[in-house]
Amino acid sequence: TKTPKDLQHFAAMSETVPAGQRVSRGRLIDIANGYFSTLQQNDGQLFTPFTDDCSRLENGNITAGDPNSSYVPARLSCAEQFKRGAYRFDSELRARGFMLVDEERQLVLTRGFLDHNGVLTDFKLTDGTPAVSGFKTPSTLCLLELFKIRDGRIYRVETVYINVPYHMPPVWKN
Repeated sequence: TKTPKDLQHFAAMSETVPAGQRVSRGRLIDIANGYFSTLQQNDGQLFTPFTDDCSRLENGNITAGDPNSSYVPARLSCAEQFKRGAYRFDSELRARGFMLVDEERQLVLTRGFLDHNGVLTDFKLTDGTPAVSGFKTPSTLCLLELFKIRDGRIYRVETVYINVPYHMPPVWKN
């Protein structure tokens, strides 16, 4: 069991990117938004670019891009998971907001609600492998997600989320 002291952020999140390797603010937002479009009803299509070694942390746990993980899906990169259609059960990512863009560090901090309508419980990955959703009833996650962009591609993702009532409306205006 991890303690708060064991939880770490990706060191890359605080790194400054050389000016010649940066993309514009608008492009950073497009890349982050493309991640959400890839996640929503994930069918294997990628709507944003990823580095080959993209990794993701969710609530302090590495869920993608960890070659040392004993959990096989977590060994796959972000793109590999999405190409497999591993998140088909995510029915909608709504009330998307792009709260902070740090061009110097190539970071985008986002917010949103990830809905699971609970309809898709058993499905097949894009390679035909049977899969089962962990969401059997309608549910919603409220999330903050931080993206690190490297060379115009998603390199690292850190997410924190909590369960909220299904289809809870946002308190923010887009």
